[in-house]
Amino acid sequence: MGIILEELSAQYNAIKNGTLAQISEPASFSSYAEEEQMFLRSGKFEETERFWLEQYKGNVPTVTMPTDYPRPQIRTYKSNRLDFPIPSDLVGKLKQVGIKSGASLVVTLMAGFEVFLNRLTGQNDLVLGLPAAGQSLHNNTHLIGHCVNLLPLRTSIDTNTPFNEYLKDRKNKIFDAYEHQQFSFGQLLQKLAIARDPSRVPLVPVAFNIDMGMDSAVKFDGLTHKLNSNPRDFEAFELFLNATGSEGALIRNGPTILLFSVLLVLKK
Repeated sequence: MGIILEELSAQYNAIKNGTLAQISEPASFSSYAEEEQMFLRSGKFEETERFWLEQYKGNVPTVTMPTDYPRPQIRTYKSNRLDFPIPSDLVGKLKQVGIKSGASLVVTLMAGFEVFLNRLTGQNDLVLGLPAAGQSLHNNTHLIGHCVNLLPLRTSIDTNTPFNEYLKDRKNKIFDAYEHQQFSFGQLLQKLAIARDPSRVPLVPVAFNIDMGMDSAVKFDGLTHKLNSNPRDFEAFELFLNATGSEGALIRNGPTILLFSVLLVLKK
């Protein structure tokens, strides 16, 4: 979506100014698919498969979210989105926490969310889903298409461990997961002995995503714009935390620099 917005604004500005838009040649999605097929037949795929199976060797945790009502026998996808703007001074403090542990804002936010899930569920063994776009693996950042794999990040939380130590540990493990992102969630489920339960999302009921700077390179000459996303009425996860914004622009502009959108699946 960010690429589409950038090219749309470039075309608008060119028409307005009577010039030719400088648009990159479109990347081939079929080429991406061919590279993925080659990966499936490579030794690197076997290494990636072993990495994820090792994460769940022995047992597979079941993350149980608290609900106001009894869990229905068949889960519903009905959801609602709540938006919470985060003040710039708070984001600045979060960045400082991450800097002290050598972690980015993204990793800091995700680690904090994992600690929150620990308090919410009372479970020390948790799994959090993180969508990862595959374009970067092939140095093809201009490819438009859904190249996302869901990374099921497992974590063990010791409530006696200081957060800065936990953050340092998570930073390294999240980097390892990114390096092995070409193993799909479906492929992992086929390998794990998880009994299917129609009332639950298998393995990953909670997901975290971050969209930073999606429109940072978008500019319409003579116009101001604001990027809004439409809330969805249905969601695949029981809880989905999405952080949107722009790190650079947010610090400079106004009191709110980051927006958390929480999609809640309603249990009726």
